Amino acid sequence: AAMRDRIEAARAMQRAERGARWPSVGVGGAYEANDESAPGTEGTNWSLVLSARWELFDGGRARARVAQAGARLREAESGLALMKSRVALEVRQAWHALRAASARIETADASVAMAQESLRVVEDRYRNGLATLVELLDAESALTRSKTRLVAARRAALNARAALDLATGRL
Repeated sequence: AAMRDRIEAARAMQRAERGARWPSVGVGGAYEANDESAPGTEGTNWSLVLSARWELFDGGRARARVAQAGARLREAESGLALMKSRVALEVRQAWHALRAASARIETADASVAMAQESLRVVEDRYRNGLATLVELLDAESALTRSKTRLVAARRAALNARAALDLATGRL
């Protein structure tokens, strides 16, 4: 919105600079009453002034100001276009980050399920004397690592959602 306001201000300045090249006309008037007794009419004066001014030659100064105002307008317009493309890029990046984080959550969920099943199998084997305590502890550690990755994936998804909301202006 600020960039659009800047463009409108540049357009107004360009119109003003173009208008400065045209003649200017002025009108003025005055009335004066000088009398010892109020409301007398003795010693009244009035004047009406009409003036016109047109600069015939200014050494190209007005044309340069119009060109400068046009350059400021073009600068503001290209600034707006640049800002729009930056915002679009930021939204796309945030959206892709959210998709990637969601995929990591799915992968981490599957990893947790597999680690839980592996732990169940190792616990059964341990109860039957077919696995060692080290194998049981390794399976528990693998489950803990899988759960930690799931938490990290969920945190990344929340951050990506917040970045997308910020980029789209919802936050």
